[in-house]
Order: sequence, then structure tokens, then C-alpha cells
Amino acid sequence: MTTSKILVIAVFAALAGCQSTDSARAYDTRATGKVNQAVAARILSVRPVTTVANPDGMTAGLLAGAAIGSQSRGNTKARVAAGLAGAAIGALAGAGIDAAASDAEPQLEYVLQTDTRALITLVQGALPAFAVDDKVLVLYGPRARIIADPRP
Repeated sequence: MTTSKILVIAVFAALAGCQSTDSARAYDTRATGKVNQAVAARILSVRPVTTVANPDGMTAGLLAGAAIGSQSRGNTKARVAAGLAGAAIGALAGAGIDAAASDAEPQLEYVLQTDTRALITLVQGALPAFAVDDKVLVLYGPRARIIADPRP
């Protein structure tokens, strides 16, 4: 197996594992031991929102498929045709992975007012759900989130 085929397989494996969750309870393994700044806030409004897939998976799939297809045997025309077919198949696969990830869980948009009177918004998964006037902590870090304020 050529190096380019191994690389392409690794890209598809990484894409398949990209189904992330936007829940406030889910942390990336790299977050262990990291410090986040927390700011106290109050929920002003909550509304359900729809997330839309971004084109990253489709682009990666297109490039990976084109690379695999262009490695086929035959003359230049055959390799170009295989590269185009691979690009199309890869783009469809990548777009499908992105779409599945975007539909994975319901999302809520929160409008918050911090204790310093700043207004901010944040979209995260529906669990845990917060209501208007709930006191929360906004955690700033690699991925912002809100959690219940444990202080009385």
C-alpha cells in the first residue's frame, strides 16, 4: 500500500471520528488539566436553533477521493477519470459525515448578561438545559460553554 493511500485512509478515519457533541457535559480529552476562565452570568433568553454542516468534511473527502482515484493504474485519461470519480465519491462521503454530525443533538442559543453587564450569546447542546433567569458560569477556553453556577 502506498503512502498516499495510507494517508487518505487516515483522513477518512479521522473524519468518521469527527462526530462531536456540543453538550456542556462533553469535554475533549485534551481539556484534562487545562484551566478555563469562568465568568458569572444570568440567562436572558433561550431558543432552539438548527446547526448546519460546514464544508470541511466535504472538502477533505473530495481531496482524499481525488488522491486515491488518481493512483489508479492506466493511462493519463484513466487516472484523471478515476481521480474525478474518487473526488465525487469522497465529497459525498465527507458531506454525509458532516451532516450526521450536525444533526447529532438539538442545540440551544443562550443570550446571557455577565455580572459586568456585558451581553454575550452561546450555542451549545440542549443538555443540560437552562431557563431564563438561571445563574450560570460562562467557561472560556478552547470551546466555550455554560454550566450551572454552584454558588448559593
